Amino acid sequence: MDRHFGLIPSPFDARDRKLPFHGYQALTDRKWEFPAKSLDQLVTYHCVGFMMAGYGINLPTYTPYTNEDGHEFYYQCKILEGDPTGERGCYMRSGATVLRNLKLIDAYAFAPDVPSLLWWLANKSPLMVGTMWTSRMDTPDEAGIMTIGGTQLGHHAYIVNELIGDYIGIQNSWGDDWGDNGKAYMLITDFIELFKNYGEAITTLELEPVIELEPEPEPELEPELEPEPEPDPIVLPPGCLPLSKVLSKLFRKK
Repeated sequence: MDRHFGLIPSPFDARDRKLPFHGYQALTDRKWEFPAKSLDQLVTYHCVGFMMAGYGINLPTYTPYTNEDGHEFYYQCKILEGDPTGERGCYMRSGATVLRNLKLIDAYAFAPDVPSLLWWLANKSPLMVGTMWTSRMDTPDEAGIMTIGGTQLGHHAYIVNELIGDYIGIQNSWGDDWGDNGKAYMLITDFIELFKNYGEAITTLELEPVIELEPEPEPELEPELEPEPEPDPIVLPPGCLPLSKVLSKLFRKK
């Protein structure tokens, strides 16, 4: 199947947030699972929209997006770019902005270089990535390894979700019969060469679904006790003196 490459490199914007650089250090292998069947953009230029949907599916935060969601995300990007029916691709920055506007993420930041990208991948989360795609990358070998080289076909968007030794793992959106359920690997050195050619990587802070909690019941108040009735006044028979007067007479000074 012929594939189209619909990533347009984002123009420079000084307002973009950058991931912090943590230096060149040994990194621990890390795999972020993709717990679903691979999405498939078919012969469209909608790779950015499918990258957005794939990022939502990928752990650590799982949202069960579908192919329809991938197409819808793409058109949301085109609306943002002022070209609602455009079919020639879009910017990665548009994808991140749409996710933020939809309140699916809180913020996003660009990885300025591959070391920053690898540190984030090993310690924080997957990344949404866009690089040049070449003809040799079209078909991973039996071990699931891609090699670069051949004809430059255009820029393509995908997910980077694994670091294993000298390789990174990518999650593509060309269906489950490409690679292993859309997953393949490339040498980090090859990825560095691709990234030099207007490569981009964006990571985000995803928002957890809001869980509505039932309000706690109001504490039951104890019923107020009715005041005890005052005793009836004592009425003395005629001719009787109150005790106080009797005592007064007894102890009256003479």
